Amino acid sequence: MVPLPYCESLISFAVPGVVSALDTLLADMEAFSGDKKDDEKAKDLETKVDLLTDKLKAAFDPKTDMTNFRWSLSEPDVVHCAGCEKVISSKSVLVGEDSFHESCFKCFHCGVRLESRYYQVQGNNYCEADREVALPLCSSCHFPLQSGSLTVSGVSFHPHCFVCTICSNPIMGKFITREDGRYICEEDYKQSKEKCDHCGLPMLDRVLTAIDKKFHPSCFRCCSCDKSLDGVEFLVEGDAAYCADCYNMSKGLVCHRCGKGIVAGSTKKTTIITCESNNYHQECYLCLRCGKSLVGQHVFMDLLDKDVICGDCHK
Repeated sequence: MVPLPYCESLISFAVPGVVSALDTLLADMEAFSGDKKDDEKAKDLETKVDLLTDKLKAAFDPKTDMTNFRWSLSEPDVVHCAGCEKVISSKSVLVGEDSFHESCFKCFHCGVRLESRYYQVQGNNYCEADREVALPLCSSCHFPLQSGSLTVSGVSFHPHCFVCTICSNPIMGKFITREDGRYICEEDYKQSKEKCDHCGLPMLDRVLTAIDKKFHPSCFRCCSCDKSLDGVEFLVEGDAAYCADCYNMSKGLVCHRCGKGIVAGSTKKTTIITCESNNYHQECYLCLRCGKSLVGQHVFMDLLDKDVICGDCHK
């Protein structure tokens, strides 16, 4: 009475596998009917039938361990050890896509068998004691680099070892590589540049040189009206720069006739003619009434308009 439940259980477990194997055999029979000769087909099918018979016998044997029983009629794939390259026929260790004999799964450095925790570096396996042996070294402190390292132009560092040559603080943002290969943080790079004579800040881009000084282009301005003098005409008195308008206004060099500056900022010649405390461009020194040039002529003052006229118009 005792074996019966066992047999029923065994049969119910074995039947699906048998059915699957028979289905596979029938499919193989169809496949082999393609391009093989009759004697070859017969031999192949005979082998398949014999293999299935052996498997059925083994399946109904009470001593057979059905846990890992293989129903397939094809021969199992041969697995080679990734360590010794020999065929694995017993227990193995699967590491990624590679299989090893238990005795072949060893530390790449010291050769000790790996049984629990291990570390993989560049495709090689290491024990916990040698896990840092194959790690690259920091170019500054020469200790192994683990996670979180950084690489600059092919050179690797711990984040806290990548420091500015000048202030020795870790570089967290932008940096400049000097000609000698050392690194400078952005702030120290700025402070190493020439300073603007107006604002005192570093000049990182274009530099404007005038009156023996250096400026940011936007900082070179008229000392009177604060107009930018970048790219425009300016005049100098002492160590101060003026735009043409402010220079003329401060010196009173404005043409009495046209009201424009005489020294600069005009397309007219800069010859100055003074008459009755009034200044004129040479081209503007004309009779107020007839427009005749008064250069080299005896002139008269029109008392009503307070301007010069020629002798003919004075009559």
